[in-house]
Amino acid sequence: MNSSIELVESEADIIELLRLNLQAAAKAQHASAYPLAFEYLRVAYQKVDDRLWEGHCELLLKYCQVACEVAFLAGKQEEMENFAAVVLERSHHLLEKIPIYETQVQAAIARNDMAA
Repeated sequence: MNSSIELVESEADIIELLRLNLQAAAKAQHASAYPLAFEYLRVAYQKVDDRLWEGHCELLLKYCQVACEVAFLAGKQEEMENFAAVVLERSHHLLEKIPIYETQVQAAIARNDMAA
């Protein structure tokens, strides 16, 4: 699906790529193929820059929220934290941060890293 990603340059094409990869990741996640789902999200996110954040913040926040959750499910702790940091930095409302906090708590529980 992403074999010619380097050819995608226009903003409209990048947004379409992100939407398609988000859909593909959702299908892979539904099939419990978490590493594959994360790979879809990781590859497409490489095309994101500050210019896209200015005009497509809502889509990109959702994208990063999903990437954070899928990274956790795929056992990719560092990548989970990276996507979490993006959402926490870029979100404007507490409600946008809640899914990240939930994922971070689940990850801490999975690591048995809950402070008493």
